[in-house]
Amino acid sequence: DINVHDLIKSSVTLVEQATKRKLNRIVNINDKLQLFANRIELHQLFFNIIKNAYDATPDTGTIYITAQDQNEKIQISIQDSGSGIPADIMDKMFIPFFTTKKVGSGTGLGLYWSLNIIKKHRGEIRAENSKSGGAIFTITLPKAIKV
Repeated sequence: DINVHDLIKSSVTLVEQATKRKLNRIVNINDKLQLFANRIELHQLFFNIIKNAYDATPDTGTIYITAQDQNEKIQISIQDSGSGIPADIMDKMFIPFFTTKKVGSGTGLGLYWSLNIIKKHRGEIRAENSKSGGAIFTITLPKAIKV
């Protein structure tokens, strides 16, 4: 079993080490939420999504991460305070090798692999822009899945 709070906390720490940035972050996750899934793959999933949020957020911005129990599922939302997702990119984000980052800064595989991990775990992901600015990625995963 995987403690969702600990998984997200560990992913944030790795992102901060990789980006060499510490942003203001608000994490609101019940420390009793549990998932029964592939720990390594979920770690990769959350690292990818959180890193993208960090990359999109200015130094004065904030990352908001929440998780909610929804009966047999857990919903995790990661919101940044960046400029949001341009409309012409919304339908391309999960295509392999598509990137908006500078050459050498990204392969365009992070969201593609994240989507595959989510599908393998029989979950869902939704990306949208927040009314207050920035992007929100909402991931819903079953609490227990054999992968």
